[in-house]
Amino acid sequence: MIKAWLTACCVAATAGLVLAACSSAGSSGGNSSPDAVGATSCTIYDAGQDARITVTSGGQAECAELAKSLSSGGSFWTAQPVSTSDPLSMVCVMEDDGNVAEVIDGGGQYIGQEVCSGFESSGWTEDTQAEDQIRQQEQQAANAQASASAAAAQARATQQQDSQDQQNAQDDLSTLESDASLSSGSTLSGDLSSFSGDLSDAAADLATTKSDASQSNSYCSASDDAEGDAEDVEGDAEDVAGDVEDLQADIGTVRTDMANLKGDLSTLSSDGLPTLPGATAAIRNARANIASAISSANGYISTVNSDVSQAYSIANGISTGSCASVAQATPAAVPDM
Repeated sequence: MIKAWLTACCVAATAGLVLAACSSAGSSGGNSSPDAVGATSCTIYDAGQDARITVTSGGQAECAELAKSLSSGGSFWTAQPVSTSDPLSMVCVMEDDGNVAEVIDGGGQYIGQEVCSGFESSGWTEDTQAEDQIRQQEQQAANAQASASAAAAQARATQQQDSQDQQNAQDDLSTLESDASLSSGSTLSGDLSSFSGDLSDAAADLATTKSDASQSNSYCSASDDAEGDAEDVEGDAEDVAGDVEDLQADIGTVRTDMANLKGDLSTLSSDGLPTLPGATAAIRNARANIASAISSANGYISTVNSDVSQAYSIANGISTGSCASVAQATPAAVPDM
């Protein structure tokens, strides 16, 4: 038994650690196979440190005696497990008369190295074959851990990206539904309201043109007034042309929103995620609203072009003879969208 080898016949001191062992004592623990680690192994720990020793021998009594011997050098070794957050690895494997001690440590392994030196000074032999095997196992474990960590990191990154892609799609859906809406207070509805307001102004100016043209044209006063009124109608048509530009810009925004949402749906598909509820309907509704807005705008354009044509026709109709110089060419019509 280790207790038998820890006699005064062999004492080694290394940096304050004392390991007593006798390599030639011929203990009863020598009949325990180094491979029979299960019930014949025990572990002692350097309190407050990462170092530990697993001994394959005859039981806890041997570890207790070894802990007592090591503790005589200033450290406190105990069978009570010591937790550590540092990675641990084998420092050495020492063998003596069938007894095997594996020294394990973390960090710089300073304490473990000292313990290994103590064993060697006490006559124990380093088992390099066992060390190679353990190093291979540790490397395999480290590789497996690194692979698992990389896989976990990739899974987290994928999950975060999927979540971001879903959020982007939801945000773009909300933006499209807002920009493409024709409900009161929406951007497109406001654009069409501007058309309506300008058409009301054009209708009023056309009515004034008709009224002024019906007055006496003495000294071409009626012609002057009617031609001025016709220019006002033309100004209303220019306002409508501005409305067209605003509507075109806002429709362009809606089309961009549609393209963004389509891109989001493609990304979700590539991610293997379900499609976004309501997205297809929103795109279909946006197309319908664009078509409706363009149709309404072209109706307004047709009306204001007619008002301009009538206004100039009326004004030029009385600007003849001595008043012919007052007449003006009818301006170009506002083109349809």
